Amino acid sequence: MLKTLKRTLITSKSYLPQLTTLSNGLRVLTHNIPSITGTTGVWVNSGSRYESAHTNGVAHYLEHLLCRRAEIDSGGEIASRLEYLGSQLNAYTSKEISAYYLFHHYSSQKEMLKLLSDLITKPQITRSAISSERMNILSEKQQVESLLDEQINMLMHHACFGESTLGRTILGSEGTISSMRTKHLADYHKKNFIAPRMIVAAAGPFEHERVVDLSQELFANLKTKQTENEKKLEIRQLKFPFKGVFQQKQFYIPIPEMPVAHYSLLFPSVGWKDYYQCLIERIIQTNFGNIQTNITSFTNRVMQNQLALDYTPLMYPYMETGIWTFSVVSNPNSVKGFITEFLKELEELSNKPNEKNIMNAKNSLKLSLILERNDTFQFCDESIKYVFMANKPPQLQDLFQQIDQISLKEISNYAQNWLNGLKSFCYIGPKTDIQSVYKIIYKNK
Repeated sequence: MLKTLKRTLITSKSYLPQLTTLSNGLRVLTHNIPSITGTTGVWVNSGSRYESAHTNGVAHYLEHLLCRRAEIDSGGEIASRLEYLGSQLNAYTSKEISAYYLFHHYSSQKEMLKLLSDLITKPQITRSAISSERMNILSEKQQVESLLDEQINMLMHHACFGESTLGRTILGSEGTISSMRTKHLADYHKKNFIAPRMIVAAAGPFEHERVVDLSQELFANLKTKQTENEKKLEIRQLKFPFKGVFQQKQFYIPIPEMPVAHYSLLFPSVGWKDYYQCLIERIIQTNFGNIQTNITSFTNRVMQNQLALDYTPLMYPYMETGIWTFSVVSNPNSVKGFITEFLKELEELSNKPNEKNIMNAKNSLKLSLILERNDTFQFCDESIKYVFMANKPPQLQDLFQQIDQISLKEISNYAQNWLNGLKSFCYIGPKTDIQSVYKIIYKNK
């Protein structure tokens, strides 16, 4: 009993995130969380941003093929085994990350890592698999792009990043999906699934040394670097979408039959390479709150004046750039009122931030960081970006110190830059006097 109590002390070094880099460049990140289940996965610093225009969608296509092998090509054996163990294979592809991970019982971690290793290091990229998945991907594209939130997301990124790799969709176009071939997928896998761009992450009741040993054994044959031609190709792919590329554009799509308006006001973000600046953006984000879970003084004014049915401040951080956005649902007659109130709050932040409100926002941010540590998947998914950026595990004490160091002056400067800098705007909904909306947004231009 005494031993159990001792192991649950959160000050114990074993409960701090740990990071080890193997000889081939693969990194292993763990966080020991007392539980009987956990998350184990492989995160690859590669997504749709690393594609060429004619192969847009290849990263997502590869995700389908890898997961297909677990579900179908094994004759259902892998899927049956996962079901028997109460495990679940998941994957996603974003603009900069491809992730493959499992929720599982702590006792099956070796088997889970072996499965991930087989899927990722020995992909079965065959003509028949590509052909059979094509209709599934085209169907998924049709379903996803019929969702209003996804339409707004695509508009946002196209407004801010144009035809760059960050402005394209993750799924690709119907043309690129239909023309996807074995060489496209094999070349993408060979170029990007290399040890230095991969992290094995595990959160749950796992010993760091054991995860390191298993990773050393199972991922020993990973490629360790790109060829010179692959490096040149990547430089060409990545040269467009970074600093100074955020564009000021407006998209107005009137749909008379829609009952409410959906719109987003977009500002440039620094990206997660400058994590300190990201924390400033998150404090401002938290300061604005949201109607669902974080009521602030701004939220109260919005609700009292019926300016919005819902709003959410969001961040889309990428490596060296990003989007900080306010996404709103409101009656079309309230659009001008909400934007006026929002810009008024931003102006107050730029002139004299309310010390009490900022302190509350800092404390709320700290709480959210603590809560992330209790969710095994969320810890892995949020922490890998920090590791890719700083090559060290994110320690709460370090993050809290950085949050505490952020001054009111830094908050003020950030708000001032957003007020006077580039802004994009996207609107889908009933007809409204959009020109008067633009006059409010761009009054200083």
